[in-house]
Amino acid sequence: MKAILGGEDRTRGDRVLGYATYTEPQVGRVGMTLQQARQQGINAQAVTLPMAHITRAIEWGHDLGFYRMVIDRDTDKILGATLVGYETAELVHVFISLMEAEATWQLLEKSVHIHPTYGEALPSLARLLVGEDMLTCPNM
Repeated sequence: MKAILGGEDRTRGDRVLGYATYTEPQVGRVGMTLQQARQQGINAQAVTLPMAHITRAIEWGHDLGFYRMVIDRDTDKILGATLVGYETAELVHVFISLMEAEATWQLLEKSVHIHPTYGEALPSLARLLVGEDMLTCPNM
């Protein structure tokens, strides 16, 4: 079907698609896991931030879960994200947009998100890669 106003044909196959599971806590996913990326021969790295380290989660008592991002070490592009915790079905959209734009983790790292929010921790997740020897970053 033509996109609105005479645009090009689009399919699910030419976009970045994510999903969410409305469990307690929620799960939001997009792209590849570390294992999937490595199986495709990509020089991948994952960083993980536990919900127990996120100010808003601590404040609200929602400290179960984690935010995880997978990147390509060679291009710095974001390959995937797994978010488990309160409101992660909403937050996964940030990664869908970044991946659609073929953004790098550095773009997310430079962002300043509003405090105190769950989304505020997304740049903090990317900051786990700053100044680290990529061979010793947390690998989960």
